[in-house]
Amino acid sequence: MFNNLTIKRPQRGFTLVEILITAGVLTLFMGALFTLYSGGQKLGSQSFWTQQTVNKLRNACRHISDNVKKSSYPSTIIYPGKVIENTSIDFRLQYNSKALIFATETVSVNGTENPGTYLLQFAESTPERRMFETDTPGTIKYHIYSLSKEGKLLYHLYAEKNINTPAPDFIKSLPRPTFPPPTAVLERSIIIAEDVESIAISPKQENAISPITISISCHYAKGETRRVEEATAIPNVANLKQTSGSGTW
Repeated sequence: MFNNLTIKRPQRGFTLVEILITAGVLTLFMGALFTLYSGGQKLGSQSFWTQQTVNKLRNACRHISDNVKKSSYPSTIIYPGKVIENTSIDFRLQYNSKALIFATETVSVNGTENPGTYLLQFAESTPERRMFETDTPGTIKYHIYSLSKEGKLLYHLYAEKNINTPAPDFIKSLPRPTFPPPTAVLERSIIIAEDVESIAISPKQENAISPITISISCHYAKGETRRVEEATAIPNVANLKQTSGSGTW
């Protein structure tokens, strides 16, 4: 009579202790998973920064080296082949006198229109031709490398065209106490490196036509990673040390 009866046993639920233990284990697991993900993301960001920065530093050093090779004194060619050069200090390759320039010690710059604190400046000249059948005015390009408080290495190129100077000294009498002069027009302004921590510039020999060494150090903002690139540039003009902290320097 009682064989077909099924006796249901009461179902046992989870105790509060079991729930707390499970929640704790789950929390630890999720924490470990998040830490692993966060660490991988951080490592990935750092590796990406390193790769990008190494490429930018190499390009920046090449940029400086290639342009310094173009440096030249303004000149006048007088028929049939006499050359007059302006070798005054206005047209020397000028560099910041500070042994190590930190970005935090430079001026703040928004955008790329204006240079930061000057690091390096030099002129590139196309000679004017006088007393030929057809005279040709000269051109002077003004190259400026600067650093901003935001850690940006900036490059500005200005050009002054249609330069005609009077006899008998011609171009030799041309002064340019400001660099660039008000008559020059901005042709190019770019950022060639970012996250720059410091820059060092030093000539092999001062007040001479001498190789210039440029060392650029970049720092990863979210860690201690640093990358340094060094280049040697060979100018065609003598160098001149500019006092740090004076004017645009």
